[in-house]
Amino acid sequence: MQGSLNFKEVFSLPITSIPTAEFGDYLNVIQDLNPDIALLPLRNNLFNMSKSNLKYCQMSLLESACVASDVGPYSFINNKVNGIKVSSCDEWVGAISELVENDKLRNSIISNAKDYTLQNYSLEKFLNVWKDLIS
Repeated sequence: MQGSLNFKEVFSLPITSIPTAEFGDYLNVIQDLNPDIALLPLRNNLFNMSKSNLKYCQMSLLESACVASDVGPYSFINNKVNGIKVSSCDEWVGAISELVENDKLRNSIISNAKDYTLQNYSLEKFLNVWKDLIS
């Protein structure tokens, strides 16, 4: 993302910002928020290309529609199917506005993202594969 984006100035909606949390408390803090939309910003740089899509998986299982930077860790996102990828401040504003205003799209993305995550990353699906690798 280029430049700063003050969401409270752009959107006339209540926006909840959470303070940082200890690693062990993070999932409980996020789960208690029950977010409808999750923002996954990353700058397009070498360091971020080595990151995983863990935040996407977490947010999808919490049934949040994800808006993500169009960078490596989120390259699998099928735009407006299991998330929305963005590259500029205007695209961030447009994607968030669309998800706020369009319940049908938001709910479709949530459902598809949760299905994608369960199909591709669930422990139950891959437990035997991991057992074979370890033994």
